[in-house]
Amino acid sequence: MPVDIPSDVWELIFEHRAAMRLQSFARGRQVRHTCSGDWNELRRLLASRLRNAEWEVLHANMWIRREWYQEPKSWIYMLSHEEYRLKDIVEECMQASVHV
Repeated sequence: MPVDIPSDVWELIFEHRAAMRLQSFARGRQVRHTCSGDWNELRRLLASRLRNAEWEVLHANMWIRREWYQEPKSWIYMLSHEEYRLKDIVEECMQASVHV
């Protein structure tokens, strides 16, 4: 037997569902780089070469996370063979975050 639910309750249910979908989408965008098969190796290399503050600067940058997702092998190569570039990237991200 169907139950009549007041319209304000239906509205609350739909708003809650919409909020849940938005949160799920945002979380997916924030951490999708971790779905890559190469992420464990990249994370290990980053952890061995960065301090926590530097890690937070890189992770806060949407473009860096996108590169980690799309081109993890280039980051792995860079960290293995051209480590000096990492400091330049961190400095650029720090400057960009100050100007935003």
